[in-house]
Amino acid sequence: MGWQEERMVPIWTGDTVYEESVAFIGGEDGRIRPVPLAYRAERILEVASLDRKTVYQEGKDYCLEDGTLVRVPGSAMPEWRYEEFYLPEPATVAIRSGRQAGKFIRFDAGDVYAAHQVAVTYIHEDGWHGTVPGYQGEALPGTIGLLRNRRPMKAVYYGDSIMEGYDVSSIWKMEPFLPRLSELVTMEWRSHWGYQEIGEVNTALGGTDSAWGLAELEKRVCAHGPDLVVIGFGMNDGGTVEPRRYEDNIRKMIHRVRKSAPRAEFLLVATMLPNPDGMGWGCFQPMYQWSLKSIAADTPGVAVAPMTEVSEYLLSRKRFEDMTGNGINHPNDFLVRVYAQVVAASLMG
Repeated sequence: MGWQEERMVPIWTGDTVYEESVAFIGGEDGRIRPVPLAYRAERILEVASLDRKTVYQEGKDYCLEDGTLVRVPGSAMPEWRYEEFYLPEPATVAIRSGRQAGKFIRFDAGDVYAAHQVAVTYIHEDGWHGTVPGYQGEALPGTIGLLRNRRPMKAVYYGDSIMEGYDVSSIWKMEPFLPRLSELVTMEWRSHWGYQEIGEVNTALGGTDSAWGLAELEKRVCAHGPDLVVIGFGMNDGGTVEPRRYEDNIRKMIHRVRKSAPRAEFLLVATMLPNPDGMGWGCFQPMYQWSLKSIAADTPGVAVAPMTEVSEYLLSRKRFEDMTGNGINHPNDFLVRVYAQVVAASLMG
């Protein structure tokens, strides 16, 4: 397999995980404890910096201990001292830690998190015990009809900063320049269906919520005449917007789009979860998946990509700081690839 094929192998399949990210963070006592992975690792194939410029050496930089990754004393791998990660004053936005009294979570963008994470490729023997995203072509017959007949298909991606593309390395012009979420999905669909006329229009915008999405719908979605609308709101709604209001906003989006594009179908992406340690940030995000499933259950031509459930499972296996791009609510390259795997699976039978 090539670089793209390896990194887009769904994390819930096979026995090899490619470039799963982790970070080494010291405790108050200065110790750096073993870091858990999504699976119990049986053999490490490679540990490298996220920009792929440095490959670390087993025994000298790291070792495998009871399925977890251990940073060897004197290692060249990056680390975060406790006082660098848990701050007495906020770095940017003030978000308090629920686990560390009187401390703030480091909320940063750009290369700050990427420079402190490493990418682990490993073999495992245990299985995936979370939700397995699957093919949903039965719910999206119009879209599948276009794909099977290799006819032009236009997908409009609409949502918040995650749907816009944050925090992939290409957004910040950093190596390895991973394409943004919508680009990864388009590449997967083109490869799977064997033709190039699968179009992509991304009108998502960071910092927005579903109310904004409803207000901007005509010029950002309807004007493009979509065959498929991939909607990804929820992260920024989560602190204040009750599920009933969120569901109403999404239902109204579908209704309005179909006034101008009656045959349009919808793939609703249930949001990943924010940092569970961030006080006051998360609240309703886990509930929105049920709002989206309710819409799909009674509205023809609508399916749900279950990223919330996949995010919940990953957080039961590993830490949020291992797979974030900003510390609070953005995925890094690894988690964006998982996002794309979940979305793409919906139309890959």
